[in-house]
Amino acid sequence: MEKLTRAGNLLIALTLISASGCKKNGGGISAGNVYVSGALMEGSGSDAIAVYWSGSTPVDLTSITGNTSYAVGEAVAISGNDVYVVGYEESPNGDETATIWKNGVGTALPSGSAVSSASAITIQGSDVYIAGTMLNNGVGYEAVYWKDGVEATLPNFTTRNSAAATGIAVQGSDVYVTGYYTAQNSASVAVYWANGTEYALTDSTSSANATGIALQGSNVYISGWIEKAGLSTATYWLNGSPTSLSNGTKFTMATGIALQGDNVYISGAGSTIDSNGGLKYIASSYLMYWTNGILQNPADSANQSATMTAGAVALSGSDVYIAGTFNGIAQYWKNGTPFPVSSQPSIGMGITIAP
Repeated sequence: MEKLTRAGNLLIALTLISASGCKKNGGGISAGNVYVSGALMEGSGSDAIAVYWSGSTPVDLTSITGNTSYAVGEAVAISGNDVYVVGYEESPNGDETATIWKNGVGTALPSGSAVSSASAITIQGSDVYIAGTMLNNGVGYEAVYWKDGVEATLPNFTTRNSAAATGIAVQGSDVYVTGYYTAQNSASVAVYWANGTEYALTDSTSSANATGIALQGSNVYISGWIEKAGLSTATYWLNGSPTSLSNGTKFTMATGIALQGDNVYISGAGSTIDSNGGLKYIASSYLMYWTNGILQNPADSANQSATMTAGAVALSGSDVYIAGTFNGIAQYWKNGTPFPVSSQPSIGMGITIAP
């Protein structure tokens, strides 16, 4: 069966631009501490343990067993003294199950499908909202979200080949979800849903994706990318109006977005492209991030012989944190300075800072 997500495929996607045996969190929440979710790679990379790091201390969420050999923590959030991670666990037959771990204890999210995955989380009061994807009747994927474990589907699947939810934000009683869909013989369309109503950010003439969302009053900010002339261009939308973050001469994608006052922070990645026999391929990739649309210069951006990916972005005071992977090692960047969280093969996906 085709995989719903897979860390290897997700890393490629981000570059091209995405509870047994667990340890409990025994130290509590430390204010200002950095929490990164992701996975530790085992063996040749065919196995993975879902994990989060508190600073550089790993907390295993799964173990390599007969029931689970591949799992990833895709996003992390903190509420009070609780650490939440969402992602997926893979069963022996290769099917993936959307999972939430609270303080290291995993619970499968209920789904109308045998295949599902969770990609983003936000918490409002005592309510936990999670965005994700599920397989619909074995023929295509459907965007979904869960509120306190209750699933809600988003698009009208009968008109779609595939859809996915990538980000989620809540304001009052309003629930906003980002993602994309594809229809028959069409490119992917970047969309968001507000209380279940779908709003297209692009048309089907070129591929696009919406990857993250942030709200400020009545303003809706969304990160993502649009393909132009065969190259993806990092983009953000304000109330549906797009702004390109690169000039279209390089392969770029925006992977996450966060707001602080009137300032807009966007994480992403760029790639250098080589051609071989008429085929284009990624020669290297590098971290990028933008403040109010202006490209910053992280220390690792100059190292364009490396392979790195960028995931989520988080803010604490005047500091900007981005989770990602550098040459196969999970790390985060603080104001552009890299901080590895592991010394073994691993991937960094989500990030949050303890208040």
